Amino acid sequence: MSLNATEYVKKHIPNTLHYKKRGLNVIIPHDNAKSICWNLKKSLSTDKSGFITACPNYNRVKQKAICVEIKNLDYSCLKKEYLDIIIDTVNNQL
Repeated sequence: MSLNATEYVKKHIPNTLHYKKRGLNVIIPHDNAKSICWNLKKSLSTDKSGFITACPNYNRVKQKAICVEIKNLDYSCLKKEYLDIIIDTVNNQL
């Protein structure tokens, strides 16, 4: 279910890294990643930390990027309606 959600999000956010690879994170390269991550954390608040993280990160990628960690969402948040909110919010910030 998480893999399907990640694939769905990757299809709707342009310029994601590893677009065709399977994984549970959506990584979007951006020169202003830190500022965008801050805004996304305010807009997409969850009760879990680590849903939005900034890169470079030693266990993600070594370039400036935004990481949306679908793996840290509850299964009830993986519905299309919630994923669409994430997609719209991220695309509006880019």
